[in-house]
Amino acid sequence: MIENFKDRIKDLQTDIRDFENINLENFSNKFFLNNFYLFATIIVSSVWVIFSIIYFVIGLREIALLQFGIAFFAMISYPILLKTKSFNWAANFVLFFSFIIEFYRIFALGGFEHSTFYTWTTVPLFAGIILSTRVNIIWTFLYLLIPLFYFIIHNHETQNSLLKLHTNIEYVTIVAIFFVNVAVLVTINYFKMHINNITEQIKKQKNEKATLIRIVSHDISNPLMVLKHNLKKLIKQFGDNPDLIRMQKSLTSIELILSHVRLLEGVSSGKLKLVLEEISIFDALKDSIEIMHEISESKNIKLVVNCDEDLKKINITAERSGLTYQIFNNILSNAIKFSPVNSEVIINILKVNSKIQLEIIDKGLGIPKNIIDKIFQFDGGQVSREGTSGEKGTGFGMPIVKYFIEKFNGSIEIKSTTQDEDLQNHGTKFILEFPIRSKS
Repeated sequence: MIENFKDRIKDLQTDIRDFENINLENFSNKFFLNNFYLFATIIVSSVWVIFSIIYFVIGLREIALLQFGIAFFAMISYPILLKTKSFNWAANFVLFFSFIIEFYRIFALGGFEHSTFYTWTTVPLFAGIILSTRVNIIWTFLYLLIPLFYFIIHNHETQNSLLKLHTNIEYVTIVAIFFVNVAVLVTINYFKMHINNITEQIKKQKNEKATLIRIVSHDISNPLMVLKHNLKKLIKQFGDNPDLIRMQKSLTSIELILSHVRLLEGVSSGKLKLVLEEISIFDALKDSIEIMHEISESKNIKLVVNCDEDLKKINITAERSGLTYQIFNNILSNAIKFSPVNSEVIINILKVNSKIQLEIIDKGLGIPKNIIDKIFQFDGGQVSREGTSGEKGTGFGMPIVKYFIEKFNGSIEIKSTTQDEDLQNHGTKFILEFPIRSKS
């Protein structure tokens, strides 16, 4: 039965990590981007085909062909996307040929004074949604060179003859303003509609996860209480039987995981409300040390506090149970867990400028750098390790610590040296800082 509980707890741990790791990739982004790219190319091509028709009607057949060229290259970029499976290849293909065509078109229609000069911005606008930020910045810079170039030569060049021969080119301005703005509006609304759909799916999935966690937690907690009650009776009847002691430790471990899962569900759903008040940080630490006394005594580990008398009176703004149980208990439990038997955990309380600083130092195994990098992440994967006496962990303790510290406007830093790095001077130092509550 214990093993079945452990399996269900592992499922809960996986669910809570998935719950914290919901992102847009879970909603078929690639499928959406393919469709969006096709949609964008159709919109762009339609606008430029309309321009081509207008230029053809007013007699500018050369310009009409150029406009149609942009539409043509935009449309054939979609098969390129399907063939290469690369948005960069497809979008860069369109941008390259559009850049050349637009440069010549603007020159042929009067350069800087051309009335539809600004329409060139439609190409980087659409392709920019698809490309990465870095590539999009490069292309935007290149396209900005077009107006810069024509601005420089504006006072040194005469208007092109094509523009002089066709004064009714001004009609193109009205069409350009209308169709470019319609195209932009349609594209933005299409994108916005999909984002709204994604938001709704995220909310739905989060609600389903939260419901599942609550149900499974409830299903586990009831039989867990029955098991604990019966186990106490057996220990009382048969004494300190090794098998019964192991079962008791396993039940305690399950209970700890369950409490962490419930806390994380409250944090993630926003249901956990913290009532901040003025608290003595020394008193909260003292309460935590008393709670940890039995655990530290079992390994003969001394918890040594170094604090000047005047610092014992310093208060911070926090929530009492969060500071004691979630921050100090988790960090002290972690220090004891990885410290060798017959050692010490040193706690220094210092004042640094306008902040109170706590250093919690152990001479334990040390934390490898690859674990430190993700130790505070809810979705950082399995970072839990066995302690020096085989103690188990949940992997949720440190993310919970960081959550509460940030809620109290504090900060946390870890400095650690493993046994592999230094056989003599290994261990971990947790550095916590909180703003001192100013006296009113």
